[in-house]
Amino acid sequence: MQNGCYEFDAIYNNELICHVKLNAPGKHNVSNSLATIGVAIANNIDLALAKEGLEEFTGASRRFEYKKNINETVEVYDDY
Repeated sequence: MQNGCYEFDAIYNNELICHVKLNAPGKHNVSNSLATIGVAIANNIDLALAKEGLEEFTGASRRFEYKKNINETVEVYDDY
């Protein structure tokens, strides 16, 4: 794990199908990524494309984004 971002091996039928290095922090993103890989397998989607998409994802926009500081006393964040 680096900067809160995980990497892992995806194994299906006791076979390594891909190694994924995430760029979005949080352990929950490993579970989300495994679900994505499962959907790709179930729908005959190229795993290389799924892996590429997972590794390019950096997180949702507007997720606790710092906007500004008002009078050096109030920090403003945007969160969906």
